[in-house]
Amino acid sequence: MFKTTRDLNMYIKLEQKHIIHILDKLRENNVFSKLFALGANPVIAFSEEDKEKVVKILKNEEIEYNIIKTQKDIIEEMLTF
Repeated sequence: MFKTTRDLNMYIKLEQKHIIHILDKLRENNVFSKLFALGANPVIAFSEEDKEKVVKILKNEEIEYNIIKTQKDIIEEMLTF
């Protein structure tokens, strides 16, 4: 299925030094994801459909992270932040 930004309904909060590396890993594994600034923090948004893949990648990288589900999508989350 072709995904758009509106499909991104979860995001990952992690240390800034890991953001680009994890974004690259997600894309290498065909996870549609985008980098956004939520408040003063960069986050990586992805679709709930890919959560299993995302968790596996993050665990393999052995870094601390927090995954948060949005009410609707990342755009709405940014507007209400």
